[in-house]
Amino acid sequence: MDSNLRDYLETLLFTTCEDEFPEYCYSGQFWASGNDIKRFTAKSVNTAQVELTIFERFARAIVGYGGLGPKWPREFAYSRNGHGTGFFDSDDNYTEDQKDKLQDLARSFGEVTLYKHAGPKSTKCKISID
Repeated sequence: MDSNLRDYLETLLFTTCEDEFPEYCYSGQFWASGNDIKRFTAKSVNTAQVELTIFERFARAIVGYGGLGPKWPREFAYSRNGHGTGFFDSDDNYTEDQKDKLQDLARSFGEVTLYKHAGPKSTKCKISID
């Protein structure tokens, strides 16, 4: 798993519903253990990777090839889910116009929600993205 995908999935875990994932909410941690990341279903990981790739292509057209800041996967997760932070208040070197366009692009992907579910033979729940 590359670092962009890991950052994105960790941010989704960090910002998700307290009732579903109390271990991540308000913890102040922007990471999850490797075992938690491995709990994402293969379909969810694949979907997340495709969405990141598509977002990155369009975002690079906005800011130029080398212009995306290092936190863009996290800012994508925050922005698309409307968490009150994201590209619009990024401390990366985007112009105000670029921030607005990146924010709008992220919101165009729609919100995502994480769900825990256990299979019939599973003792540890898996995590899926809807």
